[in-house]
Amino acid sequence: LLHSARAATRFAALMAGGSRASTRLVAISDPVAAAAGTGWHDVAIAAHASDPAMIDGAARVAIDP
Repeated sequence: LLHSARAATRFAALMAGGSRASTRLVAISDPVAAAAGTGWHDVAIAAHASDPAMIDGAARVAIDP
C-alpha cells in the first residue's frame, strides 16, 4: 500500500533486483503509481485518495481471478 510518491520511490528502490514481477501494489493515486515505476505484477489505483478506497484496491489485487 503506497500512500505517497516518496514511499513509492523508496519501495521501488528497495525492490531493485527483486521480484517485481510477482509483487502487487496498491497506490493512492496515479502519480504515486507512476513513482513506483514499471514491472510490477499488478498495480491497483484507489478510486479516490482515502484509506478505505485503498483497501478496496487491495481486495481487488489480493485474490487471483
